Parts: sequence; structure tokens; C-alpha cells
Amino acid sequence: MATTEHPSRTRRYARALALGLALSTPCLPVTAEPPRRVASAKPFSADQLVSVLRQAGYVDIVAESDTQIHFKRSGQIFYLNRYPDGDLVLYYGLTGYTHLGPGDFNAWNREKRLTRAYQDADGDAVLESDMLFDGGLTARKVAVWVNVFVGLVQGFETFLRERDDANRALDPRPGAPADAAL
Repeated sequence: MATTEHPSRTRRYARALALGLALSTPCLPVTAEPPRRVASAKPFSADQLVSVLRQAGYVDIVAESDTQIHFKRSGQIFYLNRYPDGDLVLYYGLTGYTHLGPGDFNAWNREKRLTRAYQDADGDAVLESDMLFDGGLTARKVAVWVNVFVGLVQGFETFLRERDDANRALDPRPGAPADAAL
């Protein structure tokens, strides 16, 4: 006497078998080419970057050379450095924070993304961000990157002020570095 299984049970077995086969099949590398970018195939020139900054609403834009542009937002001066390979670096520096040390900058770098903070050779606070050319960039991507960086500067200044004040309270001697107070 032949027995027949219920159709829903057969479907369950078929699904389980298909899932088992899918999970046991090794993953093969994708050989298709990645999607093409709609971007400038050549690095942006200083003139093109000035145009991108102008369109993004920045003022007092000056191309000091083919490799460096400075611009202002709310009275703050920012520098955009262009490298021969098309990579870009944004730079913002601050003076007057005398009670900061490497630990303070490391704290910023641990907690924040998209930037790096450090003290330059003169002991001034610096915030930077890189954008890799990587075979192409769009004007929109550059403008968004600049806007994000400029937006992070306010938080950076607040961070520095709070750390400088806290370190000064620990060691009120003028110019004492933060790490010496600890």
C-alpha cells in the first residue's frame, strides 16, 4: 500500500533541501566589474575646486597656488590642499590652547570619525581630513566632504576649549602641557 505525503510537507522538505544546498555551496568571488563612477576621470584643477567651493557657498576663496586654496566660512579660514595624484586634504588650525597634550588629541581621534587631530610643531591644534581621488570624484562629493569638515570644526573648537579648561584647572601654570599635569 503506497502512502502519499501531504503536499505542504513535501514543499517544506523541498525548501529545507534548497536551503541546505545554498548554505553548503562555497561562495565564489564576484568577477563582474564594479559599477562605473560618473566622476571626473582627471583630478580637479585648482580652478575647478574654486568653482566647487563657490557653488557650495564659501566666500573669500583664493587659489594661492595650484596646490593650495584657502576659503572662509563665518570668519574661519580653511585650507584645501591638492596633491598631484588628485588626493585632497582639508586643514584647519587653531592657536591659543596652551594646556593640551597628545592625550587630548588622541581622545578626539578615538571618538570622532572622518578627521584627525594633532599638535603641529608650534604646539597649535590642527584638524585635517583626507579625500582620496581613487580614479574619480564628483563636484558634489567634494562639496559634501568640505561641508562635513566645516561642520565638525565647531565641535572641535568646543572639545579643545573644554579640554584646555579642564587641564588648566589641574595645573594652572601658564603653558603647562596637559600630559605633564597628569
